[in-house]
Amino acid sequence: MLLTHCSSKTKYFQKVSLKMKKRILVVVPAWNLGGTEIVNVAIANKLSEKNQVAIFTLATPQNKNLHTECPLDGQSDFSLKVFSRVSSLLGLLHLNPLARLWMSKKAKEISKICQKDMIDTVIISSDFIYLIPFLKHQNPEIKFIAWCHFSAKTYQEKPFRYTAKFWREGFAMTDEAVCLTPEDRDIFLKINKKTRVINNPLVLKNTQVSDLTSKVISWTGRIANPQKGIDYLAQVAGKLPKGWKISVAGDGNMKEFQTYLSENDAEERVILQGSLSGEKLRNHYLNSSIYFMTSRFEGLGLVLLEAMSFGLPIVAFEQSGSRYALDYGKIGILIENGKCRRMV
Repeated sequence: MLLTHCSSKTKYFQKVSLKMKKRILVVVPAWNLGGTEIVNVAIANKLSEKNQVAIFTLATPQNKNLHTECPLDGQSDFSLKVFSRVSSLLGLLHLNPLARLWMSKKAKEISKICQKDMIDTVIISSDFIYLIPFLKHQNPEIKFIAWCHFSAKTYQEKPFRYTAKFWREGFAMTDEAVCLTPEDRDIFLKINKKTRVINNPLVLKNTQVSDLTSKVISWTGRIANPQKGIDYLAQVAGKLPKGWKISVAGDGNMKEFQTYLSENDAEERVILQGSLSGEKLRNHYLNSSIYFMTSRFEGLGLVLLEAMSFGLPIVAFEQSGSRYALDYGKIGILIENGKCRRMV
């Protein structure tokens, strides 16, 4: 079902680019092995086969596991943190004029690249969709596509609630919008009528399936809260039957995760693999018998598609992304979000 239609996103962006002058800028918020970054790079690389494509990231464009065939420019992780935190603070304090000046300044940095490379189409992702009004004002001739990697509900709640007003303005002004599930599309259509659903591409190549004989559960993602539910993951690990372990592939806030593991007496039940890609990531899935997803919110969850491609049974907390990926419980087990005891 879902896995067989993932190439549609590439075809859509390719169709859009063919209507234009084939000069595309893909704006990627961070630069790590998160699902947002992985699919952005995959789409950019595919589009670059027939178009002039560049990538701009608001974070340091250095990660040995994330590769692109496109020209790449970026700033620093510190700059991204300052921008995100100040934007949220200004939103929290309702200092809208200052917030707009702050966002306009950031948009000008992207506009410089647009003007230098004579860009005519910009694809911008997730929370930074709130830059679109400023970018359109600075570049009225450019077409903008908003790519939503989170659920519709997420953009109105933690951690984005303080910039939700600006995000809504950006989404309303974008020329076209892409989201990941029909459930989210129905909500997004109330803001922008040019919203469509296109599945993410499955970029991890695989021809094998797990034999499901090990007492290992796999988990893949950024080690971060609140989105990825690493506190939930630690609670689940602490309740595992004797002999079972969770293999965790990902980097992030390891100190916080270690604290959660200690609080749940789960240090010996988790195998920390670090960031994995390629053959190591394939082995991570192949050497497990179940896949757990503990996220509080996801647009779709690329890891669910990856795990299913290895034949792994899925147990996931319920939200719009997992409901869609698991066909509303027909091809996996959905658990009420946060009910850790029910996961084991």
